[in-house]
Amino acid sequence: MTLSRREFLDFLKASCAVAALPGVLSSSASAQNELLAASPVSIGSSEALVNDIHSQLNATLVNRIIRPLSTNDLRATILTAKTEGKAISIAGGRHSMGGQQFGTATILIDMTGMSRVLSLDAERGIVEVEAGIEWPELLDYLSRVQAGREKQWGIMQKQTGADRLSIGGALAYVYCDGASLSTLNFNTFSQVAFSFRVTPTLLARGLAWALLIGAAGGLPPAIRAARLPVTVALRTL
Repeated sequence: MTLSRREFLDFLKASCAVAALPGVLSSSASAQNELLAASPVSIGSSEALVNDIHSQLNATLVNRIIRPLSTNDLRATILTAKTEGKAISIAGGRHSMGGQQFGTATILIDMTGMSRVLSLDAERGIVEVEAGIEWPELLDYLSRVQAGREKQWGIMQKQTGADRLSIGGALAYVYCDGASLSTLNFNTFSQVAFSFRVTPTLLARGLAWALLIGAAGGLPPAIRAARLPVTVALRTL
């Protein structure tokens, strides 16, 4: 049998395509499996009522809640919201009692799924974490991985009633400082604009009030304790 040059080239192309087909199918299946594995966790597919955990005064009906587990999940969630034409709202520990973490009919991104510690530089005391991790989880990690070390890194803080705050939410102040926001009342068509800015004057005023309140609350007991014997003061104050 005699083959022309064109027929021979067509035969080679067909042979190469058949030989490469199993690899293409395998790669396609692998890519599909990776995409499914990276899909964000959707906490319910219908509307959900959310609220802050302190005052319980900010009940808000969101479109749905999505809990990303990685940056790829987060990116996919934002693209999904863009495709659907919906706004997003972000929540972590849900301690913001002004209701800032919720938006009506938005897709609520629950950041608590991104709570891993990525790295710890034990020499320089630098730790890299995901935004959804809360302070107690970070402290537990530092205590666990540094057990037995002579030099240990930690965080000094005053114990309060709101310790379970996400680090991403706490550091959002850096971004919000200087931000200007506005709201529109669709009933009266009036607009209210406000800015979040921490100025030296505001810091000085806050420090002055803190000193005044601290002195008013601590000075009288201190004067009374100074006039009593040590053992009596320890028992009565």
